[in-house]
Amino acid sequence: MYKTLKDYSRSQKRKIGIFLAFKKGYYFTSSYIRILSPLNELSDEFDFEIIDYSSRKRFMKDLDKNLISMDAVIISRDIDIISKDIEFVRSLYEKLKRNNVKIIFDIDDNILLIDENHTEYAYYSRLIEYFRFLIENSDVLTVSTPHLKHELEKYNRNIVVIPNTLMREWDFSQKQKTGDLSKKQKIKIGYFGTRTHGPDLKLLEEAVINVKKHFTDKTIEFEMVGVTKTKYDWITPLPLPNNYRKNPNIIDHMLNMAMKVVDLTGFTVELPHRQFIEWMKNETDWDIGVAPLQDNRFNRNKSNLKYLEYGALNVAGVYSNVEPYKEIKTKNSGIVVENTSEEWENALVSLIENRNLYRTVIANCRRDICKNYTVRNSSERWREILKQIQS
Repeated sequence: MYKTLKDYSRSQKRKIGIFLAFKKGYYFTSSYIRILSPLNELSDEFDFEIIDYSSRKRFMKDLDKNLISMDAVIISRDIDIISKDIEFVRSLYEKLKRNNVKIIFDIDDNILLIDENHTEYAYYSRLIEYFRFLIENSDVLTVSTPHLKHELEKYNRNIVVIPNTLMREWDFSQKQKTGDLSKKQKIKIGYFGTRTHGPDLKLLEEAVINVKKHFTDKTIEFEMVGVTKTKYDWITPLPLPNNYRKNPNIIDHMLNMAMKVVDLTGFTVELPHRQFIEWMKNETDWDIGVAPLQDNRFNRNKSNLKYLEYGALNVAGVYSNVEPYKEIKTKNSGIVVENTSEEWENALVSLIENRNLYRTVIANCRRDICKNYTVRNSSERWREILKQIQS
């Protein structure tokens, strides 16, 4: 079964296939952010067909049905859902090439660099050959950062950077904060993420404990959503709604699964990610957000999504001085620190004590996001790619 993005006349439009996995009723969040949302803006110019490859048999049937009329296909990184067999990928590639269909492969992590210390190593290590084949043989490779482009240029010279953008559900409806943290009695520092970020927590422990000791006249709380099920004295887990608590992996599920319904007149994001975003906006009242990240080759290829999300949450962010966040320093839109307890502590203390710094960081971050990280920005880049493919 395939779905259209909009119900419109197709007679004069190039046909572009979008290969996505539909798992347990949802598309993956990365596919929504990087592919579905921006391409929905281009539905008047191109004829998009979403072909679901969560079922191999159905996928091949739908592909054969549409193949003769396709000009290009966009393959999302979750193609491993359909098969982890390299021979399947080779045969798919050959079938597309026999029909003169251009291949665009979208990826936002360098799976080729994953090492045995990563929490998902056991799974992704089996897919290295699989991903390398697609990276090497696609007509166009779309990636999320310039650093990832640089790392992959040895495999493919035709790479286009399409930065991740802020999902529409992370809006800027809240007024920008102009308060003075030095006068507040209770300061909340927050962090959220999936279990893959558990090892990054170690970078914060000593610093947060020292900040709590530094401000004897204030209550400093470090709240966390997701990341780990391990309990720590210095962390206050943010309690989830009762209907979430039955599933211990709900945060991973909500952060990774985005879209349930594709409305023919545009996208409608359903549970769980939309609900998670609304819950975060309504239930968190953080003053500062942190994004610790260990410095290794795999993490250097990640994107700055946490920066975008903290901007939408209307908080000042402190980030590890690792590639996804390095440019924040030049924009003065966040505090970037080396991964030492002293630098993390100094940054947190500075934001609490310096009202002008706190206000400036939030204002610059929100301004940067509105200018450079909207769905419209990524739509324009996709338009250029698809027009180039068809010329």
